[in-house]
Amino acid sequence: VDGDINLDELSRLTEGFVGWDIENLCKRAVLNAVNRDSEQVQMIDFTESVPQVEPWLSPDMTEKYWEIFRNDCPHHYSF
Repeated sequence: VDGDINLDELSRLTEGFVGWDIENLCKRAVLNAVNRDSEQVQMIDFTESVPQVEPWLSPDMTEKYWEIFRNDCPHHYSF
């Protein structure tokens, strides 16, 4: 993995993704790097893969998690 990966941006782009969505994203990013004939996965490989992965969590579900975080013991939850 190349050092240019912007984790904050990647986190923003993958709102609603769960573990297997992230796994799928990583696999697709690797395939993008291979298709580019690159030995390193770069940020562009991830950003081009994001639209190909449908997040498991719907926007309603994501909002509900944020509501729980805001209203119900925020010190117990970390998203």
